Order: sequence, then structure tokens, then C-alpha cells
Amino acid sequence: MSDDFDSDDNENDQFQQREVREAVSFLIEITPDILAPQNKLLNQPSQLYEILNSINDLMQDLIITSRSTGIGIYFYNCATVSPPLKSMKSPPSFNRLFHLNVLNLTNMKTLNDLIQNVDTCPLDQIFKYEPMHKDIELCTILSKMIDEFMNKREFNKQRMIWITSNDHPYEQESTYETLFRTINDFYAYGFYIEPIFLEPRGRAFDHRQFKLIFMNSNFMKASQGTQGTQGTQGTQGAQGTQGTQVPGTQGTPATQLTQVDAKVSPGFSKDSPIFQKSVLSNQIRQSILDIKYVRRVQFTCNLILSDGGKLGGSVGCTVKGYTLYSHEKLKKRELLVYTRGELLKRVFTEAVLTKEKDGSKIAIKSARDSGGLSLAERKEEAGIRKGIELGGGGADVLLLNHELMKFLRDYTFDHQVEEEKDNDEGEGDDDDDDDENTSAKSVLFSPPPYLQLIGFRDLSHFNYTYSCGAPIFITADPYNGLGSSSHSLKGGFTNSQSTFASLYRTCIKLQQYAMVFGCTRSNSKPRLYAMYPTRTKGSTRVFEQEEGTTAAAATTDSIRGDFPQGFLLIKMPWLEDMRSLPAPYIKEIMDGEQEGGTKVKSEDGTQLNGSGSPYDEQIVQKMKSMIQSHEIQSYNPHDYPNPSLNYFYNVIKHELLQMEYEK
Repeated sequence: MSDDFDSDDNENDQFQQREVREAVSFLIEITPDILAPQNKLLNQPSQLYEILNSINDLMQDLIITSRSTGIGIYFYNCATVSPPLKSMKSPPSFNRLFHLNVLNLTNMKTLNDLIQNVDTCPLDQIFKYEPMHKDIELCTILSKMIDEFMNKREFNKQRMIWITSNDHPYEQESTYETLFRTINDFYAYGFYIEPIFLEPRGRAFDHRQFKLIFMNSNFMKASQGTQGTQGTQGTQGAQGTQGTQVPGTQGTPATQLTQVDAKVSPGFSKDSPIFQKSVLSNQIRQSILDIKYVRRVQFTCNLILSDGGKLGGSVGCTVKGYTLYSHEKLKKRELLVYTRGELLKRVFTEAVLTKEKDGSKIAIKSARDSGGLSLAERKEEAGIRKGIELGGGGADVLLLNHELMKFLRDYTFDHQVEEEKDNDEGEGDDDDDDDENTSAKSVLFSPPPYLQLIGFRDLSHFNYTYSCGAPIFITADPYNGLGSSSHSLKGGFTNSQSTFASLYRTCIKLQQYAMVFGCTRSNSKPRLYAMYPTRTKGSTRVFEQEEGTTAAAATTDSIRGDFPQGFLLIKMPWLEDMRSLPAPYIKEIMDGEQEGGTKVKSEDGTQLNGSGSPYDEQIVQKMKSMIQSHEIQSYNPHDYPNPSLNYFYNVIKHELLQMEYEK
């Protein structure tokens, strides 16, 4: 379809954020344990150095992969001795390295210089431990962190990483009450807190006070109510989706996947892993680097498992789809820059609509004066319409209004099914064939988006070459499509967790995958999909020695690194995919089927019928031997970085941060 149809999109769309713009603020409590070296004999640096060095590496990774991310670093229980620390004024022990802001060279250089100059200027000379005069000051600090997020509303995800080794954040009962109210305010605003509890020296971290803080807010009371109503789901769906993790989010439960989810998220419970153990010194780096993995929800829709009739009833569940990997795409809009000057200046363009005969300008109302109408609606109000020229010369033009343009832009599909309605009044009239006795009414099968189960097939029948795109990981929606967990659904199936878990266990037990049909978005094309279960043949990261048997040497760590329990939603060929096949190829296949076999050329150039293979068997065997000689057990893209790309990024990093580059 022509790009002209998309040129009149609502101008407000440019302000709608479709990419993930995440704000991450680090709130670090300075304690003697964090400042002290981990091992003087082995010359191991302090935990604070590990934290700052990991954040430095995190920022250097994010500037490449997610440059729209915001980072801010704050400290408390710390005296303002000298730069680069700057005071937050109140309370006195609250300081910052830099404010929350989009990744930029100034902040990156500030942190990098702090790390590079640690030999000449140790961290314990910059960060002086100064405890708070009153424990109520912690509430003031958290309130100011809320203000920091509120001042940066250009981000659509906000979370605070709270790093501390102090397991007694309060002493007075009044402080405790104020503290959990402040924590509740974080979630009321849609901000998420992710604590990292560092293990103190010589003892284990006591989580009791932090459990009270997080579990006695209104946020947690709502969570406990939700858990009470879905208590049976937790036991029945234990194998299915409880604690589901998306690849790259180690230790992150599915209830913490997105900031949108955080607004209705059940949060922490008393059995959450965060309260079961503390982070060791050698785990600090990995805990911080895991922050760069952004959990991206592609869609939320209903998975219908029955026909909706008298036999099957209404059985189904609400599912969420998460991106496993995606390819970078260039933005359509180019950035114009004026280069003939001392500084680079951005160039903006402006379009003016004029009449053809006299060249007079056509006045179009602004969005403010028109009462919030879109650009297309304001153009139509001014008498401007889209037209499609019929024939040549411009004599015949088909005019299209805003509604017709919207119809052409959107993907349309009839989601209605016809259901015969019995006429109870005509039961006494035998052999009456009038059309009035039975009427076909149009029934909405399911409002899009939805996925409808068609049937099941054995895993051995799945053809990997039929995959028409990157697979999407799907798991159950713990909120059943309610709240703000979905923008397109007004509600979904109840008990989605247990229903989805039962479906997964059944597919694993019977070694089958599901075939579904539908559209994952309300305005997308319907497609045919395969729901392939994970952690089975062809969808596991654990090395398999023999077909159907997992290697005995597979450790618990390797299983944890496997895909989470769920399904891979794989696009299968349908409609456009079939039509795009070359016509000669289709004709050859059809002719071969009619003659009882596929035509294959032999070595002497003759045609072989009924060989069972569309290729030369000798070439196939040679190709197999070549591939097997280069076969590896598993492939992880992180283990094979692009050397050329990383080289240029490394040179740019050293140049901008004014570091000496060592080849």
C-alpha cells in the first residue's frame, strides 16, 4: 500500500511514546561495610567501587543499545566533602553524583573519571560516612526521589535501585509508619523499587524490617487480597508459569516485567526471593548489569481454547507476548543538520499548502483552535481531501474522506461468525422450509485481539523452515487482562495462570504443539501461528545427547539458563506468504503431485519421479557432512560479539571520555 495513505496521520502521534524510555535512579546508602576493602591482602576494592564500576559499564552498554535511558546516582549517609559530589540540601547527608537525566557525555565522564582516578583519589576520601541524625530523614530522601522522577516525565518507565547493607533502616514506630506510606506512594505514581541487599561483614542480612516496609503498605494489602482469591492458581500452576522469567532477566519474576504492570503488580510477598538471600560482593556486578535488560511486552490478548458452543463452553486464558530478540530498524524520519558553521545546528522543515491557480495559502486551523482535531480532520474541514487518480490526465479522481482513509490504512478482517438460530415458535410446523424458521445471526466470536486454538500436532511434525519471523515468548497474564496490564483489552478470562499452566503441562506430556489462528493486535492482520512449548525438543538451551533425552551432565545452573516455561509463538505461512511463492515453483510442485512424485534431476540430467526428495540425495549428504563438522552444542549471541563494531565503539568511547587507548 502506498505511503501516501500514511502521510495524514494524527500529528499528535509524534508525541506518543512507542519505545521504552526507562529512568533508572540508583540510591546508595554509604555504610562502613561498603567503604571498607573486601580483602586488603588480595588488594580487592571496596563494594562501593564494584557498584560504581558496574554502573559505569552499564552506562557504556546502554549508550549503544538504549540511548534513551535515563540514569541518576544518589547517596545518603554521606558527607559532602568535595566534588564531584553535590549536596541535595535537605537532609544534609543526602548527595548526588548527577541528577536523573538521559545518558549524556557529561555524566558519563563524571563517573568514569571517578573510577579512573581511584588510585590518586580513593573513594573513602570522597565518600565520608555520616549517619543521619534522625531516622525520619530516610522518608524525606525517598520523597525527594519521587520528586526526581516527577520532574522527568519524558520517561515512561521509572524504577529506583535501592542498594544498602544496613538491615535496620528505622528505630522508631512513627518512622516505620511514615516509611511504608512513602513506599506506597512510589507504586501509586507507577514507580518501581528494586532493592539490592548487600551482605554485611561477618553476619547474614536481616530482612525483617524491610519485609514490614514493603508488605504493610496499601500496595501490599491489595496484593494479599489478589493472592487470596487466586490461591489455588499458585499451586496448580507451579510448573506452568509461576516465577516465569524472560531471557536476559535473571531472577526477575514475571510480575515485575514492565512499568505498566507495576501499577497493578502484586509486588513483593513474604516468600519473594528478594527477602530470602542477600547479594554477595562477587554478585554485585551481575545484579547491576542485569538492569540493562528491558522487558518488552509486545501484546496482550485472549487465547480461546474452546469453540464457545454447548460442548466446549467458554474456556481460555489471557496471555502476554514478550520480545525475545529483534533487529534494529532505521527510523523513517531523517535528522537534518546544517554543517557550514562552527557548531552543528538542526534544521527543521515546514510545509505550506497552496492553491494551484493563484498560489494563495490555504489556512488550516491549529490543533488548539480546532478543539483537538487531528491533522487529517483539520485538512478535511478546510476542504482538502486525498484523491486517487483514475486513468490519466487527472480527469477522473476518486475522493477519499477521513473515514475511508482510516479504513484503507487499517488492516480489516471479519471477525464475525454466523450462527444458526433455532426458531422455537416453529416447532409445531413440520416440513416447513421457509427461510423465516431459521435465521443466521452474526455473532462476534471474540473482539480482536485474540488467538483461537485450532488443534494440536506432534512435535516431530514441526518444520522449522516454515517459520516466518522471530518467535515471541508468551506466558499467562496474572491480571487476567484487567487494570492497566493491557490497553486493548477490557478484560479477559479468569484463572488464566492455572489454565495456561495446564495447557503447558499437557503439551509437554503428550509432546505436542498447538496451532492457533488470530491477530495479536486489534488492527493487525490475522495469521496462522504455532504455539511451540519451551524446554522440549528444539526449544531448549540444555544440550541434548540423544533425541528426547537430556544430557545427564546438565547441571542446575544450565537448566536455570534455559528458556522459561511457556510457549514460543511462531508465525506460520498463510495467505501472502503462499502468494509470494514464484509461480513456476508452485506449478512444478503441483505437476509433481499430479504425477505421483516430485521431479528431481539426477546426475545425468534425467528426471527422477517419486524419489521422495526435491533435491539430489548425494548433494544433501555432502552438505550434512559439512554442517556436522562445524556443529556446536548451543549458540549464545553474547559469546560471539561483532569485533569490528565493538572496535569502533571502543575507540569512540576512549576518545569521548578522554582515556588512553591501548591497542
